Amino acid sequence: MNGRLERARSAKDHVKIAECLQRMQGPILPLAGKYILHWFSELNGARGSGMDVNPISFPDIFAWSQLRNIRLSPWDLKMIQALDICWRNVRAEEQPAVPMTAGGEVDTEAASDRLMAALGF
Repeated sequence: MNGRLERARSAKDHVKIAECLQRMQGPILPLAGKYILHWFSELNGARGSGMDVNPISFPDIFAWSQLRNIRLSPWDLKMIQALDICWRNVRAEEQPAVPMTAGGEVDTEAASDRLMAALGF
């Protein structure tokens, strides 16, 4: 993916994440907390890939913080987790887990196409 497209997608994600955070009952990311978005972007970029998008794990956060020599406050950790929840919700809204036919059955052809695309075929 070229750099411009990646930056546009990243900007779109940040807007959707901000909207999601506003809907959540919890802390709102202040302007002074923009560093959290940077940290989350690093953690998110290192997320393992698979059939499902899993939460960023505590061991992953710990390893990242050790590598970066960053001591996270409880608020920092809470915000990274909130951003992760929002990011996964945004992804889930963009693409349903299982494509369905108009009749309410699993669309096996669409599911197969999606699987092949995810595998790079």
